[in-house]
Amino acid sequence: MNKYLVLSIVVLLFVFGAFISIKEYESDDDKVPEAKDEFGEEVFEVMDEDNVVTLVTKAMNAYWYVLSGGKHQGELITFEHNGLEYRYLGDDLNTKEKLIGYLSKYYTPEARDNFIYMYSFIEHEGMMAQPNADGGSLLEWENAQASLISETETTKSYELKVPYGEGEYRQFDTVEVIVQKIEKGWKVADIIYKNAECY
Repeated sequence: MNKYLVLSIVVLLFVFGAFISIKEYESDDDKVPEAKDEFGEEVFEVMDEDNVVTLVTKAMNAYWYVLSGGKHQGELITFEHNGLEYRYLGDDLNTKEKLIGYLSKYYTPEARDNFIYMYSFIEHEGMMAQPNADGGSLLEWENAQASLISETETTKSYELKVPYGEGEYRQFDTVEVIVQKIEKGWKVADIIYKNAECY
């Protein structure tokens, strides 16, 4: 009788222990750490409708952060260059290496270089500068709805419906986002606007 009781207890403990181990394994498996790049940013190894919204939101936040000049400390320093007023970028973006590194978190090398060229960034006396102008965006990228248009192994194109405005004035702008898989995961290659007035 005692032998059967002891045996039953041992079997129950074994089954309970195996159950706990399985649950712990499942729990650990659900908490696989995200891959990070050298900047500490999430590497998008898989691209889908949810991830493209996250990636383009980060990319557009970076876009406007750079256009605003980065983190300035103290007085804004301006100078004249080819008849235009320029301002130096903030301390976190004030060298070519810093600017390229920051944009490379979210954009392909070609898109990054096009951005720098299109917005007339220059290197002046060893520091990066930009035309002295401000801007902003009405688009709520984080609330966009994405649908896949086309894909290859290394490139995907998504249509994003991005909301802007409030109440009865709320509207959606349709934007095409092209992402490309490079060595460091998926990055934004191009953003094509249908309505340039609100981006």
